[in-house]
Amino acid sequence: MKKTPYFKIGKKTFDISKPHIVGVLNVTPDSFSDGGQFLDTDKALSRIEKLIRDGASIIDIGAESTRPGADKVDDFEQIKRLDPVVKVYKNYFSTPLSIDTTNSTVFSYCLSNGADMLNDVSGLQDDPKMIDIVSEAACSVVMMHRLGISKTMQDRPHYKNVIEEIASFFSDTVENLKNRGVSSILLDPGIGFGKSLNHNLEILRHLDELCIDDYPLFIGTSRKSFIGTITGASSDERVAGTIASSLHAFQKGARFFRVHDVRELKQAFDIHEAIITGEVNKVEKGED
Repeated sequence: MKKTPYFKIGKKTFDISKPHIVGVLNVTPDSFSDGGQFLDTDKALSRIEKLIRDGASIIDIGAESTRPGADKVDDFEQIKRLDPVVKVYKNYFSTPLSIDTTNSTVFSYCLSNGADMLNDVSGLQDDPKMIDIVSEAACSVVMMHRLGISKTMQDRPHYKNVIEEIASFFSDTVENLKNRGVSSILLDPGIGFGKSLNHNLEILRHLDELCIDDYPLFIGTSRKSFIGTITGASSDERVAGTIASSLHAFQKGARFFRVHDVRELKQAFDIHEAIITGEVNKVEKGED
């Protein structure tokens, strides 16, 4: 793939020399960080509006928890949870909509209601029909690496070489997608998905080795348990760790960042850019 500074998702074109924030919304009762908070449609829509106002340039909605040990949720229940938000999303927001699911029936339904991107934590492995849906729609897709299945992925995960194995997975899946006519691909190494603490740190240290054919890297460290393991912080106290890992990931080549705390990360990226470039977009006058 010829290197280009731009990447299109839905109708929006992204300059991938810069970082872009993906705001998380879980319409689930059991997600590890915000489970149960946004099952009400009005609360969900208000949350989306705030995420966009705070700086999210993509919204990622999921109706099935992918935390370690979580049970599967069938397509009927996922659609039931997603429907009130997805069916009206485009009436209110132009920000691209990503759907976090491994179920082709769920994603097909969301596509018919205007979804722009698939975020599949199984890397299209769980549902053999998913690649057909993505290929036919020619939509964007986040290809995530996960070792095993969500239910048991954290039961002593083992790799001979975690970087080489993820890179091999990316190369194989990208080639398969390209052969099916899919070119809008983002690559997610799957922090916390079948990885130990040391695996996660190794991935973050060597992210630049996972840039396959210049497809953008998509990263999700937001409030993850490895931050708690290192710092002792509870899930709602891991914003600083999320920011630190995200800034490092940006320096190592990541360009899309899936987070719960959009405003805080946006501020960190703005300050980082101002320091590096010397260019400042002033919002309002502050004190020295």
